[in-house]
Amino acid sequence: RGDMKVLAHIREQYSLSLGSYGRPRMTMELKEAGLDVGERRVGRLMKINGSVGGDSAGGTIQSRAQSAPESTRLRQTATITLVSRRTG
Repeated sequence: RGDMKVLAHIREQYSLSLGSYGRPRMTMELKEAGLDVGERRVGRLMKINGSVGGDSAGGTIQSRAQSAPESTRLRQTATITLVSRRTG
């Protein structure tokens, strides 16, 4: 299917864009390079590779605290509360 070839192009374009290209822009770049790809395939390969850039077409950007597991968020909240009580 050629996923490895497409993934190699994604990695190259992702590094050239300094990690700022999301799925729509990456798809456009790959099509301009002559590859026959769709946004779903590009998005899937970017997700598998961990190459997920900014996507101006939607979605929300989460901070590390929002994307962290629940137990980690609770620990962070408790730590912040304790520190603020000691200093306040």
